[in-house]
Amino acid sequence: MAKTSESSIDRLNLFFRAFRAKIFKPILVVFNVVGLTANHITNFRFLGAIIFPFWFYYRPASASIFIVIIIFFDTLDGALARFQNKASDKGKFLDVFTDRIVHSSIVFSFFWLGAGVHLVAYQLVIMPVAYLLSSIKKGETLPTDWIIQTYPRLSWVSLWPIVAFLALIWLKVDYLNESLWLSNILASIMSLYYFVILQAGWKAKKTQ
Repeated sequence: MAKTSESSIDRLNLFFRAFRAKIFKPILVVFNVVGLTANHITNFRFLGAIIFPFWFYYRPASASIFIVIIIFFDTLDGALARFQNKASDKGKFLDVFTDRIVHSSIVFSFFWLGAGVHLVAYQLVIMPVAYLLSSIKKGETLPTDWIIQTYPRLSWVSLWPIVAFLALIWLKVDYLNESLWLSNILASIMSLYYFVILQAGWKAKKTQ
């Protein structure tokens, strides 16, 4: 059942990857002409995520617009790398790592929005664990041009707090705690699943 679900999610991710490449092609062409690379976009997102909590504390409205721009650019760096034929496992790692920084930065702002402290703290811990275990499980046996392939495909787990954040800021609808509960439960299940599967696989290799 878990493998079937993963395959369905992988196919969905590939579909949206192709869709983004098509719909954003004019933007990718412009970026390519002016000399922008995927690393430039990733670096911009990383720096933006670092300053976002401080900006949000003092100017939540403008900071929220800024983080939406950061989230939008997340759809472009991988697409630009593939468009320029510069996609690499190192680039994927930087992309996924920056995604985690952006996610953690947004969730950190929940402390100031009245979300449950323990829910926020657990989210900041369990989500990186889930992504790490997922990356190891899916990438440890695959050929790579770097240390390991990093493409965990867990956006469906980490998406809910981001959606709740935007709903609160723009629609004044507060589902922060509910989104954290859902995301925390899903991340915990996936972490446990990958933790068990990884060890079972390692044990099986030793007995061969």
